[in-house]
Amino acid sequence: MSSGELDRRVTFWRRPVTESVAGDDRGSLEGVLRVWAKFSPLSAETRRTYGYAEDAVTGWLKVRESKNVDQLTLADRVSFDLDPEGNDFEIDSVGIKDRGGYRLLRISRKM
Repeated sequence: MSSGELDRRVTFWRRPVTESVAGDDRGSLEGVLRVWAKFSPLSAETRRTYGYAEDAVTGWLKVRESKNVDQLTLADRVSFDLDPEGNDFEIDSVGIKDRGGYRLLRISRKM
């Protein structure tokens, strides 16, 4: 994949690490990384086959590998910069770096 195929700007969000008592508000999300990415939604047939919820948007997000991308976790969130509704996605899986220097993440959100 050429870098020209990374056609969407995304921001990864993280809650700040705080020492708090259980039940305390941990604060709002902070933007930690902004990169170019390619989003490929899963087809309806694939979602049905693997038992994904019908009311969810699920797909693969491909980003160029970096030391910051390497630190992403399932607790982080991701949003598309030009999404007028400001929806954010959960990170369901963080794959390993491929030989081409990219990382594939599975993301989803309820509709």
